[in-house]
This record gives sequence, C-alpha cells and structure tokens, in this order.
Amino acid sequence: MKTILYTKDFNKQIKEQVNVILSPQYYWIKKIDIPVKNRFTAKKIAKNIFDFDEKEYFFDAVKIKDTYFAIAINKNLKLKIPKKYIKSLRIAQVEFYDYDCLNVSENHSIQKIEDIHFCFPKKNATHSSRRGIFFFSSTTTSAE
Repeated sequence: MKTILYTKDFNKQIKEQVNVILSPQYYWIKKIDIPVKNRFTAKKIAKNIFDFDEKEYFFDAVKIKDTYFAIAINKNLKLKIPKKYIKSLRIAQVEFYDYDCLNVSENHSIQKIEDIHFCFPKKNATHSSRRGIFFFSSTTTSAE
C-alpha cells in the first residue's frame, strides 16, 4: 500500500487505498512543556492549550520519545482524496520526527525547529506536475 505526503500542492487523482501523512500545513501543534504521565492527560491539556472551538477542532496528543505534543485538526478538513480510499491519516510530526529537513515538493520543504515540524515555501519555486506528492513503500522511508 502506498503512503502519500499530502501538501497544499497535492494534485493527483487517487483510486486505490492509501495511507495519508498530513503536511504541517493542515494541523496545529504545540509541545507540552509540563510533566505529563499519560496520553489521556495530554489530550485534556491539548484542548486547553489551543484557543479553538471544540465544535470545529479535533484535539489529540502524541508522545514522541519522552515528549508529548498537543495537536488540533479542523473537523471540516477537506482532502482531495475520496474518504473511501484513505486507510489511515497520520501527521508529519510523528512520521518524520527524526528528520531535520525534507524537500517535499518543488514549492515546499518541511523543517524541524525546536522539535516541531513546519512547512515552508521554497524561494524561487517553480510549478511541476509531480509537486506535493511523494510515494513511500510500506517498508521504506525514502521517496521512490
């Protein structure tokens, strides 16, 4: 099964089951700097860390190494992939945590700053028919 890094440049038509990794363009994230014992507590903190309406955002928390991160994703997030083809939805923060910088398209790169990944536009970006989509095999972490 293919895994797709979904950026705002995404422009491919998907007609098969895929795992989707959301670019940081699609979620809010903050490091939880206070001691947290478990994910349940971290999720409660996530709801309070962001000044967003619970009716509009889904709140979660992930633990990476020994640090919890609070996440907020808009409940009305619309992807250009039919829901029936989305097997899983993941975030770049978790999937690419060990990387400091990734060139994800001709227009964008993902860079880690103080343990949080951000998506930045590249200077002098040009348009390409392959922009915004990278396929990964289920057993590797390098672009094919």
